Amino acid sequence: MQLPIAPFIFLNFLLAAVYLQCRSALPVDMADHGLSASTVGLALSVNGILVVVLQPFASHFAGSSRLLPKFITASVVIGLGFFLHGFWNSQIGYICSIAVWTLGEVVLAPLGSSLIAIWAGAEEQATHQAAYFFAWNLGVAVSAPVGLWGLEYLGSTIFWSCTGALALIVALGHIVLANFYPYGEPDA
Repeated sequence: MQLPIAPFIFLNFLLAAVYLQCRSALPVDMADHGLSASTVGLALSVNGILVVVLQPFASHFAGSSRLLPKFITASVVIGLGFFLHGFWNSQIGYICSIAVWTLGEVVLAPLGSSLIAIWAGAEEQATHQAAYFFAWNLGVAVSAPVGLWGLEYLGSTIFWSCTGALALIVALGHIVLANFYPYGEPDA
């Protein structure tokens, strides 16, 4: 079944713009709250450690049932983790917030490719996969300048609240999109 995937790609671009704040606005915000460069690195390493430990379970999880609840869960958990940065701005607070959005990342990682495999015909899979990953690369280009601007002009609490709200909008977008496109098959 071939389906137009532009709305799905756009939702993933928006979520990438939230998630990729971990590479731009988050380290700046951590430093602004008095964390040293080594402490920032230590806190951000929690992401890598959790991904390595949890990712082997994510592939099984992605293929085990319907994908819509997983896209919603991943978006909400990523949004919650980034939202918490606006309020938990101590070393342990940042580590806990990073752990939260990392859980969303681990859930999200295998989902896009799985859904594109369902949606795209065999002749369109490469094109659709490329568009999906392009959305994430575009997120890299957009998230840093927008995030740093937002952090500077909105302040930490409002900025991180906006990232959480944007991730919730993505979750709602998946719910709306599911009314038009199948998000996988229910468990047998």
